[in-house]
This record gives sequence, C-alpha cells and structure tokens, in this order.
Amino acid sequence: TGKSPNDPFGYNIKPIAEKYSLWGSIVFEYPARIPYLDVLIHLEAVDGVFILGSTEPHYTPSKVYQGVLSAKPILAVLHEESTAAEVVNKSGSGMVLKFNGEDLTAIKDNWINYFVDFKNYMKTFDPTRVDKVLFSKYSAKEVTCELAQLLNQAIK
Repeated sequence: TGKSPNDPFGYNIKPIAEKYSLWGSIVFEYPARIPYLDVLIHLEAVDGVFILGSTEPHYTPSKVYQGVLSAKPILAVLHEESTAAEVVNKSGSGMVLKFNGEDLTAIKDNWINYFVDFKNYMKTFDPTRVDKVLFSKYSAKEVTCELAQLLNQAIK
C-alpha cells in the first residue's frame, strides 16, 4: 500500500519496473489499499506470499500476519531488524532474505539463489508445521494484553 494507500495512482514500484522494462509483463502494482476481506480472498488463491519490507528498521508489514495464517509459504525481503523477519523465520512459515537498510547489495547479490531456494521450499512446505503458538505472541489479543499491563503499571 506504500506511502499513499488511498491514492489509486500512488505507484512506488511502477517507475522502477518501467525503467527495467518489467512493467506489465512481469511486475504489476496495485497501489490502493486492498480491503481486509479481499486480502483473505487473494491469499486463498495464491501459491505463495511475497512480502516486501522497507529500508526502515522499525517497519513491520501488517500483512505478514495474514500471510502466516494463510497456510501458504512466504517469500520475504525484510530489513534485518524488522520484527516480521523474526515472525516468519521462527514460525517456520517461510524464507526471509534480510538486508541492512543502508546497504541493499544483499538483495542484489542473493536474489536469484534465494528465489530458486524458495521454489524448492514451496515443494516441501507443510503448513501444519507452522508454529502458531510462537506466532500467537504477536496476535491482537496478546499485544492488547501487554498494552493493558503497561497501562496498569503507569497508573500505579
């Protein structure tokens, strides 16, 4: 959804894809925010989930949680400090190519091998082996519980 999720013309990837003649043939970007129920329909239809993070270390793509719960293998490119990288790795829901936000050569240097490895990973991916107990600490219920505890401490 990028920086302008309510702008149907707020493309972030399109100019780069056009520069490399990838637009329309290999790359397509839908810049407007997709409603939650539509996201679930899309996730049901796909073979795998691609998650692209940000160069900002604090950024965690919100759709990573629906991706984990989709029971589809995840291919993620995330900042090494993103909590989403930990979620995907430790839950066993996919593969993460980590990068440092200032040096993106890890993506360039490792992408082809990473993608080939992911295609092989998809063949053996077993959604029943995803650790949802570990994942539950990131659920709305657990995060709300933690916030309530912190508010209780602040009140004291």
